[in-house]
Amino acid sequence: MSFRKQLKTLRKSTLRALADMRRAALRRGALANGDAYELATDPGTAWPGYAALPAGADDAAGHSISCVMVSRGLPDIIGGALASFAAQDHARRELVVVVPAPRIDAVRRLAAAHAIEARIIAAPDGATLGELRNFGIARSDGEIVCQWDDDDIYARDRLRLTASALVRSHKAAALLNRVTFWWPARRTIAISKPRHWEGTIAVWRKAIPIYPALARGEDTFVTHGILRYGGVAMLDAPELYVYRVTGRNTWDEPHFERILKACSDIRTGADHDRRIEALSRRVGPHLAQRAPTGAPTDPVHP
Repeated sequence: MSFRKQLKTLRKSTLRALADMRRAALRRGALANGDAYELATDPGTAWPGYAALPAGADDAAGHSISCVMVSRGLPDIIGGALASFAAQDHARRELVVVVPAPRIDAVRRLAAAHAIEARIIAAPDGATLGELRNFGIARSDGEIVCQWDDDDIYARDRLRLTASALVRSHKAAALLNRVTFWWPARRTIAISKPRHWEGTIAVWRKAIPIYPALARGEDTFVTHGILRYGGVAMLDAPELYVYRVTGRNTWDEPHFERILKACSDIRTGADHDRRIEALSRRVGPHLAQRAPTGAPTDPVHP
């Protein structure tokens, strides 16, 4: 290899190393300050509807967000998502819950216990998950719609930072590049692999495609449609979203086995407990309240 080629290779590797250091510093700073995260956007033009937004569109705090939750209304499952919503630091927000009619009163009591004035709606009999998402979105009012799954738990600034990314990027939607993957029954917590995590989506109301009438996988269809339409903003902030395995999720255990196999920074046992304690300072005490303590640790399956 000639000296010129060696110099060019060295320059590229140095620039790459500096970029990696900058990304790491941004993540550390964001975690410490609770402010902006590194923002990457997928290729594509800006969302066409962005030009029609009202004056002051760059101020994310001025936009209303509807969190739409489709739930079976199980008290031991839904509590973490309700507590997370109550703790959010984005003021202009509403929670719309679609739940089976027999559980409306129980969910209403749980929401009131968290001082949440949720819009709780009876789910139509026999509707698929995709149809129920459409049903909830149609009864929401926010300029931005955010999926709010009842299995999962969210950091206090999840809405504020996602809305900021959505506004600054001029894209149709914002998603997280990675999430925190938590399997409480196994006393295991990890960081997911990078991908478009459909369940983390926040999207301008004007850009929402109709969810297909599927029992599961409906959000993958919508995410791919948005990618083709106007692109998405990606945030690399896995601590904003705790993807929780409850044993009663839509997906089965082999699905979560595959996710765990691809994860990094897997912590079990006492290491899991320390990670939960640290993450609770960011998310809120309701995270630690749902963690097993001193439970035997199942082996991490390869």
